[in-house]
Amino acid sequence: MSKVKKFATVFSLVILLVLGSLGLVACCGDPGETPISIDVSSTLKADAENVLEIMQDNVLDKLTKVDEGNTNNQGHYTVEEAMAEVPEFTNYYILVGTVSNAEDLTSVGFGTVIYEKDETIPLSVGNNKFIEDRVYYFEDSKLYMAAPVVLVESAGQDVIKLNGQAVAFNAVSAVETINFSNVAFCFDTTNSVSFEDGKYTLTYNEAGGKSMVGFYYDGMAQNDLSVNRLYKNGELNSYSLVYNTDRDKAGDYPLTYYFVSYIASGDVNEISESFDGAEYELTAYIQGKGVATATVINNINYTDDEA
Repeated sequence: MSKVKKFATVFSLVILLVLGSLGLVACCGDPGETPISIDVSSTLKADAENVLEIMQDNVLDKLTKVDEGNTNNQGHYTVEEAMAEVPEFTNYYILVGTVSNAEDLTSVGFGTVIYEKDETIPLSVGNNKFIEDRVYYFEDSKLYMAAPVVLVESAGQDVIKLNGQAVAFNAVSAVETINFSNVAFCFDTTNSVSFEDGKYTLTYNEAGGKSMVGFYYDGMAQNDLSVNRLYKNGELNSYSLVYNTDRDKAGDYPLTYYFVSYIASGDVNEISESFDGAEYELTAYIQGKGVATATVINNINYTDDEA
């Protein structure tokens, strides 16, 4: 081989190696870049529980505003507006932790639930009133989140997602996960519940009050407070703060839900279009107990007269 050909071959190999290394940098990022981390607040759970207690005593079922033009007594508040009406309501956001190596947080989440910067969510606080404000904010390298959201979403999680990165999340007092022991209709009814493949099918032969569903768990008691997240057909449907105030036929106080909402026409076709076959995932943070999750599927099986 001539010296010219040998030089050309070596030069080509060098070029390929350089291009290959550049490709690796472009694909995987700067190998010297420090990943995002978070030093989780040691008082996260206690702080969030304190917010719940204040809301239980001063906010739940106590807000009064009705939205302009609304005929259903519905009222929406920002956090600031709710605090202005209720002086005892002094805190809604709690410190989650101090973040390193991030100038801003454009998204935050747990598991499959991701919130974008400045995204808002409505939290039902009774009597058709809602607090609707941003989920989190980032200030001076500190992440603050709405206390009810943290309690529901962080349960059983050891990872938090910051700007799309999976970051170790080690809460000192972790929120415990528990199981619902049963799901059943609360009153004497021909409605029935079956369980298969980890899901409860609710068959409705009767409507109205007899369609109230109870979620049972160990140690449940009257006035247990819970923060609930409801998904309908895979999409976030609602967050709510509620008491256990409904007594079932046996005298117990389960967490209760209606999965078929009132429709004024009573038309079964209209009801079925909205609710038949709908799949709901309920995740409930029950204060002092833990977080439980159940999936239910509606099966509407009644006539116009029964509706």
